[in-house]
Amino acid sequence: MSNSVTLGDLGQLFEDGLRISEPLILDEISDSSEYSLRGSSKFTIEQDSPKRWKQLEQWVADLQAEVVCLRGQKERSDQAVLSLLRELLQIRARIQVQDSELELIRDEVKQLTRIPEKEACEPSSATGRSHMELMEKRLVEVREALTQVRRKQALQETEKKNFETELTLRLDKLNGDLKEEAEGRETACSTLLQNQEESACRTSRDIAGIQAQALQLGEEMSLKFLKREAKLCGHLQKNFMAIEKKMKVSENTRLKSEKNLWEELEVKWQKIQVLNEDHFRSLKHQQEQEESRLLDQCRALDNAVIQLTEFVRENQTSLNRVLQAEQKNREAQEQYEKESVEKFTMKLQNDISAVRESFDNAHREARSELEKIQEKSQVLEESIGRLVREVRDLSDHFVALSWKFDLQEQTLNLKMSEARKECSEEEKKALEKFIQWQNETIVHLKELQEKVESFLKQIGDVNDRCLLHRNDSDQKIITESRTRLMEDLRNADLEKTSPLHQYRTVSSLQSTIPVLHQRKHEMGIVRQELAVVLSALQLLKEDNPNRKIAEIQGKLTTFQSQIMKMENNIQDNKTIQNLKFNTETKLRVEEIAHLRENVMKLWSEEGPWTLTLGSKRMLMSLVRQRFFIKDVGPDEVTQINRWGIYQAVRWLKWKTLLLKLLAKGRPRKVFHLRGPSGEAYRSGTYSLI
Repeated sequence: MSNSVTLGDLGQLFEDGLRISEPLILDEISDSSEYSLRGSSKFTIEQDSPKRWKQLEQWVADLQAEVVCLRGQKERSDQAVLSLLRELLQIRARIQVQDSELELIRDEVKQLTRIPEKEACEPSSATGRSHMELMEKRLVEVREALTQVRRKQALQETEKKNFETELTLRLDKLNGDLKEEAEGRETACSTLLQNQEESACRTSRDIAGIQAQALQLGEEMSLKFLKREAKLCGHLQKNFMAIEKKMKVSENTRLKSEKNLWEELEVKWQKIQVLNEDHFRSLKHQQEQEESRLLDQCRALDNAVIQLTEFVRENQTSLNRVLQAEQKNREAQEQYEKESVEKFTMKLQNDISAVRESFDNAHREARSELEKIQEKSQVLEESIGRLVREVRDLSDHFVALSWKFDLQEQTLNLKMSEARKECSEEEKKALEKFIQWQNETIVHLKELQEKVESFLKQIGDVNDRCLLHRNDSDQKIITESRTRLMEDLRNADLEKTSPLHQYRTVSSLQSTIPVLHQRKHEMGIVRQELAVVLSALQLLKEDNPNRKIAEIQGKLTTFQSQIMKMENNIQDNKTIQNLKFNTETKLRVEEIAHLRENVMKLWSEEGPWTLTLGSKRMLMSLVRQRFFIKDVGPDEVTQINRWGIYQAVRWLKWKTLLLKLLAKGRPRKVFHLRGPSGEAYRSGTYSLI
């Protein structure tokens, strides 16, 4: 910790100087009296004016105010250093948590790689390609971010070099000024040559130490930046490799499951309904597990965001408010999406039950009247059209949600850019204030040096005047005493026997007593003034303005290094927050894509299109085909929903077959229709499987 000076300390130093200087003053007075007895010289008596003492008091008050200001600045810098250390500890804890998460991911990847892999028979789907494109885009963004970080580091290094050159130039100027002052003092006062040489040597040593410390700090900062770059690159590469492996494993597992399902459907045609129900249950179970996992992740993310808000509350209140608002919006959107998916599944189940009931009604009516079959087919077509409309509405709803997510991302990017601009402006203002303060301190130091020189000259003049005044007073006292003794001796020779002589001697002795008392009082006043002057000289010698300059320069260097550390920590916090925000957005996009895939599977597996006519091949082709999927124009700026040509052809074929079978009568065919429990009803002359 740096030294702190108070008014009490200055008072103690002043009292110690007075106590030490009293015996020295007495010795000097005795020596000067002996010297004045031997030599005879005449000088004019001059008294010190009170203006000079007022100036000295003002100078001392200014110095005390400057000391108080420096103390406040030191306390602020210490508080900033403590806050930065706390931030570093929190960042280390977060890095350890991320390392533990990475180790868990590696263990999961190893367990997945141990499972034997089979060659995929079918080509990769459109979802896999979209995931790969997203990953490539993300890699490009990360590379751009790394290039920006490197550019910032290069700019910081150039700024450091410029700052070091400015420091060296200023130190050279200070050295030149100190040398000139030393030469002037050598010519002015030869007695202080040794002290000035020692102070010059000390200043040179301090400057060399400061330069060495600056070089060491520069090297340490460069090494820290390189280590951080290497850690970030390694961390990002490991994350991307793990994600790619997970994507490949998930694609292989998905393809294998699809292949097994199709084989089971071809082999076990009679048990297709039971397998579909089991598959539907397993999908539900997986969906519930994934939803629980997503909820846990969301809770963990909420806790992390809360910690971040508590950590950056003092410095970045605006960013915290934005993040909290975004978090609330996202939670509301997730809840809305989950509710919409649940509603959709309930609607599908209701539609399936309604279709089955309609088929039961059609079967009953077919026994009585074959003419009502056409009306029932129309009712079925209307119900199918309603389902298609509902599916269209849901797809439009998903498109609207995607647009909302895009708009939110754009707004977030704009807010982040504004926050970065504000931070950069604040940093520039802080640097400008620091440069102004540095210039003011340099000017103030020069003024202090000039004041010290003038004060030393004034003290020398006062000392000379006091010595002259003391010599003159001693000579006058000696001459008066001699003249009076001579007169007394003469009078004694003339009037030894007379009583008048005795009376005169007594009266003369009584008159000399008050004069002696006055002279003693004057000598005491002069001694006090000399003691004060000598104590001030000793304080100046002990303080040594060169030492003060060196201490102030050391404080400036430490304050500059602390400011650089604060800037580096702020930039590190910004990069960490940007990475976390990007990972959160990526996870949300992946979750939305997974929900869309689950919805499409539900459409293809549990929709009303499983009730078809004809042979097994037709049913297999209809089950494999994903009906009523809306395609999006990839090369167009505006998104347009379109029907696939292949799907439209399949729909027309299916419709023509239904109409032909209903129009023509087949008496040898049996009308099969499955009930809600899975049993088939056989009656009539037509077959519906």
